[in-house]
Amino acid sequence: MVPTSVDVMALIRRVLDVRRGYRAFEVVTVIATVVLVVVGNVGLLLAIAGHARPVPVFGLSAVISAVALAVWRPDRPARPDLAPRVPTVVVIGALLVIAGSGLTNALYHAQYVKTDRDPGIYTAGGLWIANNGNLVVDGRGPGLDGVPGIETTALGQQTLSGDDSRLEIQGTHLFPVLLASGDWVGGDTGFEAMPAVIGMVALAAFFLLALWYVPPWLALAAQAALAVNFVFVYGVRSTLSEPTTLLFAAAGTWMLLAGLRARSPWRMLVAGAVVASTLAARIDGGVAVLALPATAAIAASRRGRRDALDSAGSEPAAPRSGRPWVLTSAFVAGLMPVVLLARLDLHRRSAFYLHFHSTQVGQVEKGLLAGLVLAAGVLAVAVLHERGTFDSIAAQLVRHRRTTAKVVVVAIVVCFAGLWFIRPLLGPVRGGLPDGGGRGTMEAIQVAEGSEPDGARTYAEVSVDRLSWYVGPVAIALGVAGMCVLARRVLDGDDSDDGIVLLALALPTTLLYLWKPSIFPDNPWMLRRYLPVVIPGLLVFAAVAVASAASWPAERYREGARRWAGLAAAVVGSLLLVAGPLRITVPLRAARWQAGGMAGMHQLCDTVGPDSVVVFSYAGQSGITLLPSFRAICGVPAARASTAQYEAQDPLPIDALQSAATRAGRQLWVVANSKPDLLVMAPGAIDPKQITIFDTTEVTHTLSHPPRGFTPTRMVVWVAKVPVGK
Repeated sequence: MVPTSVDVMALIRRVLDVRRGYRAFEVVTVIATVVLVVVGNVGLLLAIAGHARPVPVFGLSAVISAVALAVWRPDRPARPDLAPRVPTVVVIGALLVIAGSGLTNALYHAQYVKTDRDPGIYTAGGLWIANNGNLVVDGRGPGLDGVPGIETTALGQQTLSGDDSRLEIQGTHLFPVLLASGDWVGGDTGFEAMPAVIGMVALAAFFLLALWYVPPWLALAAQAALAVNFVFVYGVRSTLSEPTTLLFAAAGTWMLLAGLRARSPWRMLVAGAVVASTLAARIDGGVAVLALPATAAIAASRRGRRDALDSAGSEPAAPRSGRPWVLTSAFVAGLMPVVLLARLDLHRRSAFYLHFHSTQVGQVEKGLLAGLVLAAGVLAVAVLHERGTFDSIAAQLVRHRRTTAKVVVVAIVVCFAGLWFIRPLLGPVRGGLPDGGGRGTMEAIQVAEGSEPDGARTYAEVSVDRLSWYVGPVAIALGVAGMCVLARRVLDGDDSDDGIVLLALALPTTLLYLWKPSIFPDNPWMLRRYLPVVIPGLLVFAAVAVASAASWPAERYREGARRWAGLAAAVVGSLLLVAGPLRITVPLRAARWQAGGMAGMHQLCDTVGPDSVVVFSYAGQSGITLLPSFRAICGVPAARASTAQYEAQDPLPIDALQSAATRAGRQLWVVANSKPDLLVMAPGAIDPKQITIFDTTEVTHTLSHPPRGFTPTRMVVWVAKVPVGK
């Protein structure tokens, strides 16, 4: 019997109506998240101890991941009511977005070998961990010991406890550990693909989080809007740590919601560990999640209160394991070990960086402590409230909750309107940026754009405008509207406690970073600050606003008109969310950074050979920017001419270097940015050879407008052997 077109369409409908797709998506995302969190933290702990090797890291991670997943129970859905409502076609769409994003970003991955900014520092650090298993970099050693006029420090690497034979890698190290794990699995290909893998899991976690608040099609639209946003593309391709922070913040928040919904202390334990991993990934990662302990206590207490009211009627009381203090304590118990690990990492393996950012780190630590104290206070108040202590106050709050909701909504609108429209009229904001090459770079961009040089300007007064370049002004307006909708529902008592969690995660962080981004203001560099929470939060809030607008006709039109009006609102809102970022991303869709850099570095390694000792010139910053990657990739002793040596234009102490190299059984080589510089530092060098590290194009840095194109960029070095006696 030949099937008719009707039979075929019926079959398609049955396939698309299968409800198991969402459950499989959820399970895989949970597993991937747990594995990345565990590998990152276990690898970090072993790297601090100097024993980060594939077998111990992956072996121990497999055991802990299995325990964590057994505790989580992926076979039990986070929201049983949600799975039947998510069409398989939406899940397929989400998978296509994730796959398309991951494959494209992996294809155009960066190959940072310069350590002039964070991506190169992460790359050099990840390669060092992959090849050496620790966070202590070899500085002055055999072939360099006892030689004056040279330095082993470089950008991203400073002396450990003042000993220039032992160097520390700048920053927190969970992200470089994940890069190293990619190298252990797939060599150079695995290393370079790891950021794209992290980005894919982050998109999956964000989709789950969005589904918690909006209908499936809008969750898919929000996910697509994030995937095509150039800030996300830049963060993933450019080997930055913000996509990792986005993953942990989104997944941790979703897991917190799931733990609260299930009243499961075990799930709260896992959620706490995932949330805290933001701190191990970035020193400012805790800013995004500082409010979550207290928020968990508030949400758990409200659920406990409702359980108590239900038990007074016909429904049984919640089990003791679901009590607010148990749930909150479990969340904190998962949080604290990772927090302590992140603190140990900074204090023991990045003391210089910690000193440089001590004010910010201290603020995060104080904020976390305040959040824990506030959580304890919330639980204490909840206990007293159960006993009737605050009945009169609660009655007053209930009586005035609608007025309170209106005041909060007005405050949200006023804050964002002030930041967006009023603050730019008050004039440029200056200060807060360190002196040095960064300010000079800002001034050079300003001059190129026809502005007066003002390297102290932060551009914080136009932060909302800058954000609108990448997400679109409509998305920001819808996001503010969605915040107001969710805040009103929570305060009116018309919504569950889920809204509190999203508001606590995104609203304070958004206002803080819009007021003070605290980062060099060139684009797209500055916008990385908004990737972990601000942009994802705005997209979910915007989807909430669209969902509210789509449901509005239900109260005012007949059934037929209602259906089409709601559908039209959802479609238009979704298109606006996705279309906004495309005007920046489409022209820059082939963006990548330092393409060919790894091949150039390997050519340099092959030229000097494994039995060499290499000294870089300071001129042109080749030594201070290439030295960390050279150490990690080539694995030979290396240093650079000291700053004093360079400023005096003196040649290197060749005799001392030759003696040290001979004692170590190595050949001396020198590297500089140009042939004249090379011959100044080592007049006896022979057969200078030019090597192109990379010759490519990169996204043009801008200040007064969004990036619109590419700038050619090239790095060349000269390398030569210094024979004995020269």
